[in-house]
Amino acid sequence: MKLVWKCIILALAFIPFLWKFPVLIKTWKTYPANTWDPYFMAAAFVLCGILVWRRYKEGLSTDLRGGLTLAIPAAAVMIIGLSSKNMMLFYPGATLFAWSVLWIVFGWKMFYRLFPIPLMVLLSLPTTEFTEYFPGINLYWKLALASALCIYAFFALWTDFSPIRRRTAWFSAGVIIYAILYAMIPQ
Repeated sequence: MKLVWKCIILALAFIPFLWKFPVLIKTWKTYPANTWDPYFMAAAFVLCGILVWRRYKEGLSTDLRGGLTLAIPAAAVMIIGLSSKNMMLFYPGATLFAWSVLWIVFGWKMFYRLFPIPLMVLLSLPTTEFTEYFPGINLYWKLALASALCIYAFFALWTDFSPIRRRTAWFSAGVIIYAILYAMIPQ
Protein backbone atom coordinates (compact mmCIF):
# COMPACT_ATOMS: atom_id res chain seq x y z
CA MET A 1 0.00 0.00 0.00
CA LYS A 2 1.35 3.45 -0.92
CA LEU A 3 2.23 5.97 1.78
CA VAL A 4 -0.41 8.42 0.53
CA TRP A 5 -3.22 5.88 0.98
CA LYS A 6 -1.91 4.94 4.42
CA CYS A 7 -2.02 8.59 5.48
CA ILE A 8 -5.55 9.01 4.07
CA ILE A 9 -6.82 5.93 5.92
CA LEU A 10 -5.18 7.14 9.14
CA ALA A 11 -6.71 10.62 8.72
CA LEU A 12 -10.16 9.05 8.25
CA ALA A 13 -9.70 7.14 11.51
CA PHE A 14 -9.43 10.44 13.40
CA ILE A 15 -12.84 11.70 12.18
CA PRO A 16 -14.78 10.40 15.24
CA PHE A 17 -12.35 12.14 17.59
CA LEU A 18 -12.46 15.39 15.61
CA TRP A 19 -16.25 15.20 15.38
CA LYS A 20 -16.58 15.69 19.15
CA PHE A 21 -13.51 17.91 19.49
CA PRO A 22 -15.58 21.14 19.91
CA VAL A 23 -17.09 19.63 23.07
CA LEU A 24 -13.58 19.09 24.39
CA ILE A 25 -12.60 22.68 23.62
CA LYS A 26 -15.72 23.96 25.37
CA THR A 27 -14.85 21.89 28.45
CA TRP A 28 -11.29 23.21 28.48
CA LYS A 29 -12.60 26.79 28.42
CA THR A 30 -15.37 26.29 30.97
CA TYR A 31 -13.49 24.85 33.94
CA PRO A 32 -10.38 26.56 35.36
CA ALA A 33 -8.94 23.20 36.43
CA ASN A 34 -8.71 22.23 32.75
CA THR A 35 -6.61 25.19 31.56
CA TRP A 36 -3.44 23.09 31.24
CA ASP A 37 -5.07 20.19 29.41
CA PRO A 38 -4.71 21.62 25.85
CA TYR A 39 -0.95 21.71 26.36
CA PHE A 40 -0.89 17.92 26.64
CA MET A 41 -2.67 17.70 23.27
CA ALA A 42 -0.18 20.14 21.72
CA ALA A 43 2.75 18.19 23.19
CA ALA A 44 1.32 14.98 21.74
CA PHE A 45 1.19 16.44 18.24
CA VAL A 46 4.70 17.92 18.48
CA LEU A 47 6.03 14.59 19.74
CA CYS A 48 4.16 12.78 16.97
CA GLY A 49 5.66 15.04 14.32
CA ILE A 50 9.19 14.47 15.62
CA LEU A 51 8.78 10.69 15.89
CA VAL A 52 7.16 10.29 12.48
CA TRP A 53 9.76 12.53 10.83
CA ARG A 54 12.58 10.49 12.39
CA ARG A 55 11.13 6.98 11.95
CA TYR A 56 8.66 7.08 9.03
CA LYS A 57 10.61 4.48 7.03
CA GLU A 58 9.86 1.87 9.69
CA GLY A 59 6.15 2.04 8.92
CA LEU A 60 6.31 0.32 5.56
CA SER A 61 4.61 -2.90 6.63
CA THR A 62 0.95 -3.45 7.48
CA ASP A 63 -0.58 -5.59 10.22
CA LEU A 64 -4.32 -6.05 9.79
CA ARG A 65 -4.78 -8.92 12.23
CA GLY A 66 -2.73 -7.34 14.99
CA GLY A 67 -4.35 -3.93 14.64
CA LEU A 68 -7.86 -5.39 14.71
CA THR A 69 -7.19 -6.82 18.18
CA LEU A 70 -7.18 -3.22 19.41
CA ALA A 71 -9.50 -1.64 16.83
CA ILE A 72 -12.56 -3.78 17.60
CA PRO A 73 -12.63 -3.20 21.40
CA ALA A 74 -11.75 0.48 20.91
CA ALA A 75 -14.62 0.92 18.45
CA ALA A 76 -16.96 -0.81 20.90
CA VAL A 77 -15.91 1.52 23.73
CA MET A 78 -16.30 4.51 21.41
CA ILE A 79 -19.81 3.44 20.36
CA ILE A 80 -20.89 2.74 23.95
CA GLY A 81 -19.57 6.17 25.00
CA LEU A 82 -21.39 7.86 22.15
CA SER A 83 -24.69 6.06 22.75
CA SER A 84 -24.59 6.70 26.51
CA LYS A 85 -23.30 10.29 26.00
CA ASN A 86 -20.34 9.53 28.26
CA MET A 87 -17.38 11.45 26.87
CA MET A 88 -14.97 9.71 29.24
CA LEU A 89 -15.69 6.53 27.31
CA PHE A 90 -15.99 8.11 23.88
CA TYR A 91 -12.69 10.04 23.79
CA PRO A 92 -10.44 7.18 24.91
CA GLY A 93 -12.29 4.83 22.55
CA ALA A 94 -11.91 7.23 19.61
CA THR A 95 -8.23 7.85 20.41
CA LEU A 96 -7.39 4.17 20.71
CA PHE A 97 -9.39 3.38 17.58
CA ALA A 98 -7.35 5.90 15.57
CA TRP A 99 -4.09 4.51 16.93
CA SER A 100 -5.17 0.96 16.22
CA VAL A 101 -5.67 2.02 12.60
CA LEU A 102 -2.10 3.33 12.74
CA TRP A 103 -1.08 -0.19 13.80
CA ILE A 104 -3.02 -1.63 10.87
CA VAL A 105 -1.60 0.62 8.15
CA PHE A 106 1.94 1.23 9.46
CA GLY A 107 2.62 -1.97 11.37
CA TRP A 108 3.60 -2.96 14.89
CA LYS A 109 7.02 -1.32 14.94
CA MET A 110 5.67 2.14 14.18
CA PHE A 111 2.80 1.58 16.64
CA TYR A 112 4.98 0.86 19.65
CA ARG A 113 7.38 3.68 18.81
CA LEU A 114 4.46 6.11 18.70
CA PHE A 115 2.72 4.60 21.72
CA PRO A 116 3.32 7.68 23.95
CA ILE A 117 1.27 9.82 21.56
CA PRO A 118 -2.23 8.40 22.28
CA LEU A 119 -1.42 8.37 25.98
CA MET A 120 -0.49 12.07 25.81
CA VAL A 121 -3.77 12.72 23.99
CA LEU A 122 -5.60 10.88 26.78
CA LEU A 123 -3.85 13.14 29.29
CA SER A 124 -5.42 16.10 27.51
CA LEU A 125 -8.88 14.93 28.54
CA PRO A 126 -10.39 17.29 31.10
CA THR A 127 -8.93 16.96 34.58
CA THR A 128 -12.36 17.52 36.10
CA GLU A 129 -13.58 14.36 34.36
CA PHE A 130 -10.58 12.34 35.53
CA THR A 131 -11.07 13.33 39.17
CA GLU A 132 -14.67 12.16 39.04
CA TYR A 133 -13.62 8.66 37.95
CA PHE A 134 -10.15 8.51 39.54
CA PRO A 135 -9.96 10.58 42.74
CA GLY A 136 -6.46 11.86 43.41
CA ILE A 137 -5.53 12.42 39.76
CA ASN A 138 -4.42 16.02 39.45
CA LEU A 139 -2.16 18.15 37.29
CA TYR A 140 0.99 16.84 39.01
CA TRP A 141 0.11 13.23 38.18
CA LYS A 142 -0.57 14.23 34.61
CA LEU A 143 2.76 16.11 34.38
CA ALA A 144 4.58 13.11 35.82
CA LEU A 145 3.00 10.76 33.30
CA ALA A 146 3.67 13.19 30.45
CA SER A 147 7.35 13.51 31.37
CA ALA A 148 7.65 9.72 31.62
CA LEU A 149 6.06 9.38 28.18
CA CYS A 150 8.49 11.94 26.76
CA ILE A 151 11.40 9.94 28.17
CA TYR A 152 9.97 6.79 26.60
CA ALA A 153 9.53 8.60 23.28
CA PHE A 154 13.07 9.98 23.37
CA PHE A 155 14.42 6.48 24.06
CA ALA A 156 12.31 5.04 21.23
CA LEU A 157 13.46 7.81 18.91
CA TRP A 158 17.21 7.48 19.28
CA THR A 159 17.75 3.77 19.93
CA ASP A 160 16.83 0.46 18.35
CA PHE A 161 13.90 0.17 20.71
CA SER A 162 11.89 -3.00 21.17
CA PRO A 163 9.38 -3.49 24.02
CA ILE A 164 10.08 -7.22 23.99
CA ARG A 165 13.74 -6.99 24.98
CA ARG A 166 14.62 -7.42 28.65
CA ARG A 167 16.63 -4.19 29.02
CA THR A 168 13.81 -2.22 27.44
CA ALA A 169 11.37 -3.74 29.92
CA TRP A 170 13.64 -2.62 32.77
CA PHE A 171 13.81 0.85 31.26
CA SER A 172 10.03 1.03 30.97
CA ALA A 173 9.66 -0.10 34.59
CA GLY A 174 12.12 2.60 35.64
CA VAL A 175 10.17 5.27 33.78
CA ILE A 176 6.94 4.16 35.46
CA ILE A 177 8.58 4.23 38.90
CA TYR A 178 9.98 7.68 38.13
CA ALA A 179 6.50 8.94 37.22
CA ILE A 180 4.97 7.55 40.41
CA LEU A 181 7.69 9.00 42.63
CA TYR A 182 7.50 12.38 40.91
CA ALA A 183 3.74 12.51 41.37
CA MET A 184 4.07 11.63 45.07
CA ILE A 185 6.25 14.67 45.83
CA PRO A 186 4.23 16.95 48.06
CA GLN A 187 3.16 20.00 46.09
